[in-house]
Amino acid sequence: MISKKHVARNMLWNGLGMVCYAVVGFLISPYLLYQLGDEVYGLWIVIGSLTSYFGLLDLGIRGSVGRYVAFHRAAHDRQGINSSISTALACTLVPATIVILFALPVQYFFFRFFSVPPGEVVQVRLALWLIIVNLALSFPLSLFDGLLWAGQRFDLINAIEIVFTILRAGTSYYVVRVGYGLPGLSMATLTITILSGVAKAIAAYWDDPELQIRWSNVNRASARSLLGYGSVNLVITITRLSRIQAITLVIGSMMGSATVAIYSFARRLIDYWESAIVSATGVLTPLATAIHSQGHGDRQQVLMVEGGKYTAATSFFFLGFFLSLGRPLILLWIGPKFLFAADLLIILALGEVLPLSQSVTGNILLAMARHRRIAVTMMFELLTIIALGLPVGIQYGLTGFCIVVASTGLVFRGLVILYYGCRIVGVPVIHYLRSALLPAILVASIPALILKGATTLHPVLNFSWFLAYCVFYSVLCAIAYLPLLGIEGVKSLILSAKRLLGGSR
Repeated sequence: MISKKHVARNMLWNGLGMVCYAVVGFLISPYLLYQLGDEVYGLWIVIGSLTSYFGLLDLGIRGSVGRYVAFHRAAHDRQGINSSISTALACTLVPATIVILFALPVQYFFFRFFSVPPGEVVQVRLALWLIIVNLALSFPLSLFDGLLWAGQRFDLINAIEIVFTILRAGTSYYVVRVGYGLPGLSMATLTITILSGVAKAIAAYWDDPELQIRWSNVNRASARSLLGYGSVNLVITITRLSRIQAITLVIGSMMGSATVAIYSFARRLIDYWESAIVSATGVLTPLATAIHSQGHGDRQQVLMVEGGKYTAATSFFFLGFFLSLGRPLILLWIGPKFLFAADLLIILALGEVLPLSQSVTGNILLAMARHRRIAVTMMFELLTIIALGLPVGIQYGLTGFCIVVASTGLVFRGLVILYYGCRIVGVPVIHYLRSALLPAILVASIPALILKGATTLHPVLNFSWFLAYCVFYSVLCAIAYLPLLGIEGVKSLILSAKRLLGGSR
């Protein structure tokens, strides 16, 4: 069984990867916005949102391969590992081909539904072609990421991601600076996808020399398992994409691509928050899969309560940050022209705090293959957003639409998942509230109140003040976190930090 030190080490590596992604995105986004202009940058966001839906054609294979490889690893089933990855690779070749074949219809409908300036039609058309090819290649290449995930080699995953995230930012800066525009950005994205995928394939074979991807290992039993688990994952992915990306598409088609840029900055900060939570809790999913494979129900209960406590505390820390520093952050980051994004940020943050606190619960349900209820819940959330969001959005604009999105997320992905997870894992709801959520809220409220008081007395005037408040709040949060970790937890965290770049598995 993987030790606590290894879990902490994986969390630290995921944290490094998340910080690199957030910093690079934070720096490059305003540059792209002002170099490309509101409309072209909005089109770039819309292209990314639209092509994301074609990622659904893999039928959940990419998510299920990691789970089954982790399950077979825990059971020491070598044939199961090789059959799962070989069958998964064969299955992903089908959606890759479909994506290429549907490239022309996609372009036809894109130019009918979205307003593209006449001078940008050729560039947007070429960018669409390149992004579609990028998506097709990402299907088979992403499976190697799943292999490393199943082996809990988050150090290798993040080391590769950090390198190519920096390269992607550098190439994006260069191609926009020299005037290549959207086609240049698309070509940079395609190149980085290929290189990073090859790097992860090499790392996967290095980590597991006995790995054998062969046609002879492809079989129907593995396909049924992968597709059965993946089909539920597919529903979850569809509803999640529809909840996030469909808003972008609706804004772009009804309110104009320039409005997409305003919303995208608020959404980007929420995505950073989500990435921080996912990077910390994602390392627990293969661990929870191994626990489930070996039938240790009591350990699953401890993992849910203890993990939920840390995740909830982190979520409420982020909420406190956005409530006090969200507005000055938007103002200093992209200027007063986009200050309206700060209001959207606060609305979305209030709706996401409880759902993100249930990240560990969701990962445990995925590990136990009890995620069907999650899919149903997210479908009801999406239907509610459509039923209430459209009329409210027409009446009250983007603010009203975001209020509906936040409220439904709080109920469905927050309260419902909390109750369902407690019932499946066997943890009484009252015990979870008392042992996980209540301590988290208590320790997070103190730094948040101090920060709010400080920013009220001395408002943020410039980046120096903002950075000073960030350091101040980080120190307060670190101190507040100590009672949750306990003495042994602090020692383990310090030791893991020392061994981050060294030591053995």
